[in-house]
Amino acid sequence: MMRFAQRLAAAVLVFFAPGLARGQEWQPVTPNSIDLRPMLPPVRDQIFRGSCAVFAAVGAMEFHPGVPHLSEAYAYALLKEGALTLEGANFPALREFLESTPMVAAERMPYELLGLFSFNEKNPDELAIGRAFNQKRGEQARMLAPFAIYHARGVRDFTPDQIDWAWIERTLRAGQPIVMGFSMNSEHWTKAARGVIWGDTVNYADGSSRTFSPDGGHAVLAVGYRTIYDPADPGKQRTLRQILIRNSWGPDWGDQGYGWITWETYASTHLKALLTIDRVETIVGRQDQAPVLDLRVQGMKWKALNYSCAFSCIIKSNYVPEGGIESVEYTLYEGPGPLDQSAMRAPFGTQTSRDAGTGFRVVFDGLSESSCHIRMTVRYRLGGESILYFPVPEICQWSPAPDVDGFRSPAGN
Repeated sequence: MMRFAQRLAAAVLVFFAPGLARGQEWQPVTPNSIDLRPMLPPVRDQIFRGSCAVFAAVGAMEFHPGVPHLSEAYAYALLKEGALTLEGANFPALREFLESTPMVAAERMPYELLGLFSFNEKNPDELAIGRAFNQKRGEQARMLAPFAIYHARGVRDFTPDQIDWAWIERTLRAGQPIVMGFSMNSEHWTKAARGVIWGDTVNYADGSSRTFSPDGGHAVLAVGYRTIYDPADPGKQRTLRQILIRNSWGPDWGDQGYGWITWETYASTHLKALLTIDRVETIVGRQDQAPVLDLRVQGMKWKALNYSCAFSCIIKSNYVPEGGIESVEYTLYEGPGPLDQSAMRAPFGTQTSRDAGTGFRVVFDGLSESSCHIRMTVRYRLGGESILYFPVPEICQWSPAPDVDGFRSPAGN
């Protein structure tokens, strides 16, 4: 959706259908803040394409338990099959696409440098090449339809007049990320220190300032919020509310790909569209074949030697044995060492889930190590089981703290 030239210059069985707030154990940093980053994979880069809305929507889907990394390239190729420009999808069109089109895992169609480009519609030769190129890319994506088994459900789009800060806070606290579309200036956002957007006017250390006017649009995923003291108020009488965003410009932007947008001085006037996804269903057929299974890991570090870790089961193939899955049992072995006979005699603990609605998700609390091994035993309703072992080198991606970017949250808020 943004001007990327400027940025470059500078199934049916349904198994996974988590509800809005189900399986959300993570606690807010302070009573008036929440941070969903531990529930998401690392930030990725959209490169030069206008695929920001696709990246944000895919991130919203990946938030849900039982969902692997999904293919932005697959969605973007289908959306742009008949288009010639780099511009991103509008939110109503994106909602219609997500409602009608299941997604494939990222490994099926990686997001590569080779992909859709813009073409000069006034040049007949480029016009012909552009149409053929985008059409072929869409045809390639359609060949993967049998593997498209992750379907967004309860997709809703909103305009700013339909929401307020209380709605944003309530939605995020319920454990539901929000796709947000902003009018913005690409140079302003690209150069924002730590990814913090205070307002259109930026004051520099030499006493000069510059006001940036919007030159395009951009979509990001809201994954949290906080209230901080206004840094312009030395008496700490004023506070500001900020939205934690997950960008799609890679981990080098902002704070490992994340940033903060201030509500009072920017977001409230620049927010143009919003979209939410209630749940993601995994659609698989009733066939007597062994499924391809994987493990999803989500972690949180509360303090030194105190970790929580959530596990959920991913079905990566479009079939499961007749009758489906009865339960998934997780046995956790703490520590980075090899999983030998000695370690297996003393597991940290075992938990079993029979709840397909949350991707058979379980949570282990009180771990003293940031790494572990998992034995996952999947038992089927008509008999038989699959046993898989997974090393987990690092269960914690993020360690949120109340004091972020040097601006402490007001005590008691």
